[in-house]
Amino acid sequence: MKKKIAIIGAGIAGLTLANFIKKKSEHDFILYEKQESLSLEEGYGVQLSTNSTKILNMIGFNKIDNKKIFHPKAIDFYSIQNQKICDLDLSQFNTKENKYTTLQRSTLIEFLKDDIYTQHLRFGKK
Repeated sequence: MKKKIAIIGAGIAGLTLANFIKKKSEHDFILYEKQESLSLEEGYGVQLSTNSTKILNMIGFNKIDNKKIFHPKAIDFYSIQNQKICDLDLSQFNTKENKYTTLQRSTLIEFLKDDIYTQHLRFGKK
């Protein structure tokens, strides 16, 4: 008998877990979300460490359109007075397969929801 799993929240973590369960196990699952839909509005960006991209690559993130992502080479840190404090070379953390990545949050949600069928999503649940 298949185990049944309830995932609470259809944010990035919940959708990532749902993808892993769907692709890597035989378990049944339902993803519960309190909102009435997933927000796919263009908005702020997210930064993914190399560990994050390594995990997401296990469910196909490496096939995402390269025009939708950016791999910065460095990050500069500034004080509240707008004075540069230091910079960080990100290339030291990158590998050929897993790179520090930035992208729109909506692009990541769109990727994560693509393989999660509507029978697995329940909206408006508290």
